[in-house]
Amino acid sequence: MAGPVTRTMNDPAADAALLLMRVGLGLLFIILPAASVFSRRVIFVILPVGAALVFLAATLAPRRHAVLARDDLQLSPVSAGLIFLILWAGLSLLWTPFEAAAAERFLKSAGTGLVVALAIVFLPGRTRSSNLNLLPIGTGLAAICAVAAALLGLAMAKTVDMGSSTLERSVVMLILLVWPTLAALGIRDRWAMAGVVAVAVSVAAVAAWSPVALTAMALGALTFAISVSKPQQTAKWIGLALAALFVLGPVLPFVLKLFAGARGAEGSFAPMFVWSEIVQNEGLRLITGHGLDSSARGILQGYLPLRTPRTILFEVWYDLGLLGALGSAWLAYFAALSAGRATHTLAPFLLAGLVSGIVIPISGLSTAQLWWLSAIGLAAISFALVARGQYRTRRPLAKVVDNISLDPAR
Repeated sequence: MAGPVTRTMNDPAADAALLLMRVGLGLLFIILPAASVFSRRVIFVILPVGAALVFLAATLAPRRHAVLARDDLQLSPVSAGLIFLILWAGLSLLWTPFEAAAAERFLKSAGTGLVVALAIVFLPGRTRSSNLNLLPIGTGLAAICAVAAALLGLAMAKTVDMGSSTLERSVVMLILLVWPTLAALGIRDRWAMAGVVAVAVSVAAVAAWSPVALTAMALGALTFAISVSKPQQTAKWIGLALAALFVLGPVLPFVLKLFAGARGAEGSFAPMFVWSEIVQNEGLRLITGHGLDSSARGILQGYLPLRTPRTILFEVWYDLGLLGALGSAWLAYFAALSAGRATHTLAPFLLAGLVSGIVIPISGLSTAQLWWLSAIGLAAISFALVARGQYRTRRPLAKVVDNISLDPAR
């Protein structure tokens, strides 16, 4: 006669943690990208709510996250560069001409960064496959919504500020999310599905006709193709190139002026002429900068010409000066190196995402607004989720024992 059936009682706290984690990640990776096609402010609501649910889920299962939090909070060259930039930007509030607006921007940016950092720290130590599936579902759904919005003529109003189009913002967010999405599929060898998602995002960028997004995705794809075979070497060259761009920023307008004069295309490089004139009149401001938010507010309020460059290279130098440029160069270099040291499968996706993410602000898309930092933060959470999905169960190695006798008498 069979013995009594023994049932394992579920842990209510663990079940609640799993449910809250799934809801939080669903909000971040499915609801947020799709809703951003139709509303530019939805990211400011869903991102903190989703991150709060992730944190709440972690508190219900503390033992899974205690060691993880300590490991993630260790100081690295990347985090050191980020901390320096935050401190320097905060110090620049003392001499910025727009104290109230700059202080508000600093506090909102710092708050967004803190929300993103907490969400990353308290993600599960091991990502379930069901949670990884949220990325391709959300990215694919958002791409379909973007194509539909473009075809129906929704959210297409644009002004001089390239960042003012809701549809373009959503497509830019898709370009940032497509690389962690492809990584989530690639680490599980679902390359056919990855191809479908990549095509869907490309179609969305074409339908919305966002040259910046298309350029970023093309250069990201080129980076991925190059880094597949030698990710660490590629990462080193990318880091050096990005660091050089930040450090040599003020030299760039003079070089482009010479190029424009030789080609007779001065009109196409008018922002570079404005930048060169600003550099010649800066003096000591080249070291300290004018303070946080000076470039964006200066253009809006007429202190700077309308043709002033919108590139992040100019904004860093004008707002934060040489020290800000050196901090940005440090951060970009070590971020590239860190991406190159990831696993052989994940590293090309990280490098492609890094290149896409830096090409967008270099190209001139206005990134002074909070939506850009929020989009970057969402991409960072996505990559962290994928990185923790790379685990495999390994069998213990067999030990070889010499001189084993099968004779029971011995």
